[in-house]
Amino acid sequence: KDKLWKVEATVLRGWTKELHSALVKADIPHNYLENVGKYTLFNIFCATQKQSAKAKEIMAKYEAKYFVTESKIL
Repeated sequence: KDKLWKVEATVLRGWTKELHSALVKADIPHNYLENVGKYTLFNIFCATQKQSAKAKEIMAKYEAKYFVTESKIL
């Protein structure tokens, strides 16, 4: 069963534009906050297993560090 997952990732600022473009091309919803020290913080939202797998592949390419949380019903 697909669930909504939030991926919080940090990437060196030099990779910001490339990671953003790759996520847009893959049609994966996200936002980001620049200038977090020498990093950019990305919030990536994956609603399907396919999006999750693609996001993981993209983040590996840009050496992003990340953690994942599952959405919960309040």
